[in-house]
Amino acid sequence: MNEEEPSGSGEKECSISLFDYSVENYLKAMESISDLCNETGIDIEKTDLNRLPSSVTLLREWRHFSYEPKSFGFYNEAEKGCEPKDVNSHTLPQFSSARAPKVKIDDDESSSLGELSKDFVMHVGGSVWALEWCPRVHENPDALAKCEFLAVATHPPQSYSHKIGVRLSGRGIIQIWCVINVKCNNDSANISGKKTAKPQKKPSVEVNNKGEPKKPRGRPRKHPIETTTESKKPRGRPKRKCSTADLPVELDGDVLCVEALSVRYPEEPVVPETKTNDESSGQVLSSENANIKLPVRRRRTKTQRAEEACKPAMSEDSEAVGNNVPGEQSAGISENIALPRVVLCLAHNGKVAWDMKWRPLSPDDSLDKHRMGYLAVLLGNGSLEVWDVPMPQAILALYLSSKKEATDPRFVKLAPVFKCSNLKCGDSQSIPLTVEWSSSGNPDFLLVGCHDGTVALWKFSITKCSEDTRPLLVFSADTSPIRAVAWAPGESDQESANVIATAGHGGLKFWDLRDPYRPLWDLHPVPRFIYSLDWLPDPKCVLLSFEDGTMRILSLVKVAYDVPATGRPYPNTKQQGLSVYNCSSYPIWSIQVSRLTGMAAYCIADGSVVHFQLTTKAVEKDPRNRTPHFLCGRLTMNDSTFIVHSPAPNVPIMLKKLISENGEKK
Repeated sequence: MNEEEPSGSGEKECSISLFDYSVENYLKAMESISDLCNETGIDIEKTDLNRLPSSVTLLREWRHFSYEPKSFGFYNEAEKGCEPKDVNSHTLPQFSSARAPKVKIDDDESSSLGELSKDFVMHVGGSVWALEWCPRVHENPDALAKCEFLAVATHPPQSYSHKIGVRLSGRGIIQIWCVINVKCNNDSANISGKKTAKPQKKPSVEVNNKGEPKKPRGRPRKHPIETTTESKKPRGRPKRKCSTADLPVELDGDVLCVEALSVRYPEEPVVPETKTNDESSGQVLSSENANIKLPVRRRRTKTQRAEEACKPAMSEDSEAVGNNVPGEQSAGISENIALPRVVLCLAHNGKVAWDMKWRPLSPDDSLDKHRMGYLAVLLGNGSLEVWDVPMPQAILALYLSSKKEATDPRFVKLAPVFKCSNLKCGDSQSIPLTVEWSSSGNPDFLLVGCHDGTVALWKFSITKCSEDTRPLLVFSADTSPIRAVAWAPGESDQESANVIATAGHGGLKFWDLRDPYRPLWDLHPVPRFIYSLDWLPDPKCVLLSFEDGTMRILSLVKVAYDVPATGRPYPNTKQQGLSVYNCSSYPIWSIQVSRLTGMAAYCIADGSVVHFQLTTKAVEKDPRNRTPHFLCGRLTMNDSTFIVHSPAPNVPIMLKKLISENGEKK
């Protein structure tokens, strides 16, 4: 790990963790991470160790993946007297990572106080086409740190673009990165930038020159007000008396932990609140059996709401990052361990991966401690494969037991446990572009959308790697490429388990898999390509991102009508329930919403990542209740140097003028 300290431009320290080709150093680093995350007690059984050689092949093919180093620099928009062109550049080799400099929290230029930045840069190589967090169940929730895994699919070297619908073949990899998520401690090193409220002035008694109190101005009252010493009756409902059954079970500082009977998500989206030195942000309910912490809403001030809205978005599959900081050094963790690192490179022969998704968690996943998860991958050769990805500790045990020369435990090839190498709809072969696991009840169904408008459905089951599985259902949903598919949220209705949505060049369509010959509803709001969609259970809506830089939210509550029941004509417009956001002049590649916090994030083709808080009021009521959008970060190019922009806190971005339902500006 090298640390570079540039001169000028206001940058302090930029920590860089270089990729180490030495296997011995990698073993030491993984041992330190296991000790930090309290995962050293995991033993590999002999049956699992004997099973791994049949599905895992150790390789050493780094020479085939030689990406050129990248030049980058960090620019903090909150600092004054510095321009993006003045930042110092650093060199980042392939598979290396870097942390942004410390964020200055004091306006005094002579002050050296600052908090550790939460921004990272990882050199993954080529163009990134798929990105997915791995859902995990941490058996040690009280550990100092938690290890999160991020799967990244990139194009190989000297391969920047590919034509959709053409079969590709060649070497490719999917990288698994380890990101350390460390609990943040409220110590003296963390200085809050909030301004303390001014104390209220006590009413003073005025006196005259003789030292006597002045008489009140104006005519005296005819009937003076009688002052009583009785206390005023408190407003609102009186508080319930606390009994012995309501006493707290555990009291840790200012966090009250009580036993939760069941897991229940909040009705309104709640953003995790960070704690300051002077006040507690809220209470946390913890269950001893489920090890799940639930946020409890409290009355918040306007200042707190503005600060919560500007917090970074987090992945729904990973641990909540509200009170945790990835790579935080407050616990004395080495910077070389705190920065993200590559732990696995999964080789394949499809050259590129159009999409990939981790299988949602199931009750059986907690039984196998050596499995990271099942990863469904759509390769460039037109095949669908599901890999049983083992934990890095299992790969290390296999490497130490075999001790094969010229191999590396980080570079492996996995035999698929489920695959379909040739998908046909008629006489032509279909190339899958997007995949989704079923979300309600049984997560063993795989849904894919293809380049020719074909939709296919599989039932996932463990098979031999040599067997090819045929889909359960294949039908033509469109004549143009399908960019996104989604399952209906089925928490409340069993019938919704058969309902899906497809989006692409032909608009948005809803289907019933029991009768796929005609869509339930065909919505084509504008003649634009839809790049991504996200179907939410609460609030009941569908988010769409378009190629023209607009984002549309379809409220399913507003579009619901009862024409078949009443026989009355439908009084609303064809696009009733659509709220339009003119976010940018560039295409919006993807949009995702966290199921835990309601925080929505979308990325734009100009290199910007924006987030906002999605609320029920903004979706189902007046669109004037929209929450502000905040910039997470932005990437720009200055000659051949990538500039990573860190925005100023609590500063919303200005969206363009609103667009009416017919696409005209208001």
